[in-house]
This record gives sequence, C-alpha cells and structure tokens, in this order.
Amino acid sequence: MVTSHAYQLGDGTAVQTANREKDRDNHWLWHRNPGRMEAEVIRDSLLFLSGRLNQTLGGQVLLNTQSTSTRRRSLYYEVYPEAGGNMPFAELFDPANPAECFRRSATVVPQQALALSNSQLIHAASAATTGQINAATPTAFIHAAFRHILARNETDAELAACLEFWERQQQELKNEAQVRESLVRVLFNHNDFVTIR
Repeated sequence: MVTSHAYQLGDGTAVQTANREKDRDNHWLWHRNPGRMEAEVIRDSLLFLSGRLNQTLGGQVLLNTQSTSTRRRSLYYEVYPEAGGNMPFAELFDPANPAECFRRSATVVPQQALALSNSQLIHAASAATTGQINAATPTAFIHAAFRHILARNETDAELAACLEFWERQQQELKNEAQVRESLVRVLFNHNDFVTIR
C-alpha cells in the first residue's frame, strides 16, 4: 500500500491550495473532513494517555455501571435502547443509538466540556497522565504535555498562554502537582484532542 501512487501523492501547501481552488466543498474527497471523536474513542484515549487502559482482547460484556470503576476498552460495555443503555460518560457525547442501527447524531453542547473538565474519569486521567510526563520545568512540562496529549508542538502563543495559566494556577492552588493536572485537563478540552483530522 505505501508504495502505491495514491499513497505517495504530496500533501504540501501548494497541493492543498490547488485542491482548495478546484474543490472548495471537498466533493471529490481530496482531504478528510474534520469530525469529533466518538464517545467511546474519547474515553479510551483518556485511559490510554494516562497509561491505565486495559487492552486485553476478548471477554464478556460488562455492565455500563462498571465503566467508571474498570478500565476495559469501551467496546466491551453493553449498549441497549432502553434508559441507561450507554455508559454514563458516553451519554454526553452522542453515543450510538441501538434502536436506529447504531446511528449517531453530532452535537456540541456545554455539558461535554464540563465532563472533560470535572468528571471523575477526567480527574483520574489527568492525575495519571501527569505521572506519565517527566519534565522538571514548567516550559518543559508544557512542551511534553502537548507532545503526549495532542501529538504536536505548542505554538508560541499557546506556550505564552500556558505559562500565564501556570502562574495564575500556582498562585491560587500553591501546589505544583495540581497545577500540572489542571493544565492536562485544559489540553484534554483542546479542540485538537477531541477532533479527528
């Protein structure tokens, strides 16, 4: 596959500009349209980045009520059309509807950002993810956190905003571990984390 002509086509700025001029609406599918991660992918990504995802293959179907206490991949939890048929975390992120051939709707509501800031899952994931990132100085931690969570380097503007955030949180919390966890929660809420490009 990697030796095919289609795989080896360039994707540089000149190619993108030319394609955008010819097909602004992406009718010919010259690039992938960005979309939000599914609820299950968000949960699994949080657990994976924190080093807590149980990647064991196979096994029995698990109860939705166990999703907060176990770390299995999300596909192992039951889904049914009645009330309570999805994991509590997934309910906020447009889970698949089993009554409609697992069709998903796509919404962006404030409750999603609140769940990525204040839920029990996010607090546990941010604490564990902070332990995965080894960096002594604030700048080094910010750089490592961007690479670990968003898989890219921070821009100069993002670095400045993060350092300002770090200072304000340090004055308020007076605990560097909590400041680090706060920054990780901010990155979990970043559009680049929840968007598939």
